[in-house]
Amino acid sequence: MRLGSPTMFIETLTGRPRPVPGMGKLSSGHFWRGLRLEGISVGPDELGEGHFTQHFIGVIGSEVRIENSWTGGRRWSRQYFPGNVALLPASVPYAARWEGFKRVTGLFLDPDLLSATSGEATGTQIELRPAVAPQNDALLADLVLTLRGEVQAGFPGGALYGESLGVAIAAHVVRSYAAATCRAADPRGGLPSDDLRRIEKYVEENLARNLSLHDLSQQLGMNVYFFVRSFKRSTGVPPHQYVLRRRVERAKAFLLDAGSSIADIALRCGFATQSHLTATFSRLTNLTPGEYRRAFERARRGESRSA
Repeated sequence: MRLGSPTMFIETLTGRPRPVPGMGKLSSGHFWRGLRLEGISVGPDELGEGHFTQHFIGVIGSEVRIENSWTGGRRWSRQYFPGNVALLPASVPYAARWEGFKRVTGLFLDPDLLSATSGEATGTQIELRPAVAPQNDALLADLVLTLRGEVQAGFPGGALYGESLGVAIAAHVVRSYAAATCRAADPRGGLPSDDLRRIEKYVEENLARNLSLHDLSQQLGMNVYFFVRSFKRSTGVPPHQYVLRRRVERAKAFLLDAGSSIADIALRCGFATQSHLTATFSRLTNLTPGEYRRAFERARRGESRSA
């Protein structure tokens, strides 16, 4: 998979890349593999004819009228409202101009991520139908906006969480927007026991790292979609949830040492920040890390007195 390919808009007239108006104020950069989120905020402007090198999903954030056109086709002027979704396939020439302020959350998907989701060989292109008329796709909008929240919060879920959402988005796009009848492939069965033990061992040895789906799937030579589906069938939880639970268990062990700060424990267990550790720990145990440590100290003092 061409993970981390640069996102570009190529002008039809010159064949050269050009910047997209209003893009760059909020960006996931290269934090995730196979997908990139960009916040777009811009006043009245236009985008001359060209094409994106990756599939583009736009979730509208402000009411705006946009005039769209395709090569050799007529122009369409449409009113968009917050929550509407539009999809532009990679390599399809497109032009637009808009009146008023435009705010869009844009998600760029690597075409090879869709190929992996469909079960096709790497390099096989899944043709998508353009969906430029305002789409009321609440599921797709929610997934993209969840990714936006991750970027705004500083990626508290790490690469693994964002990439897992990316796989879910790719599967939805294949099911709903493929030009030909196509559905996300569904691998049979879970991981063989030896493969599962290998992944479990790898996770334990690398909990402090910013693990990605690519890291995990490559241990078995699987594409990320098949890995996610097979892993969940074997463990009952998706990879990012499994890793979070293992990190919490590691944190529990470290919390027994009163000399270790909770902030240091968070980093040693792979959490982005102390607040991310606290939120995850509380959700899974109903105790904050501090409460868990104090409960252990009380129990230990009680055992000492009774001895």
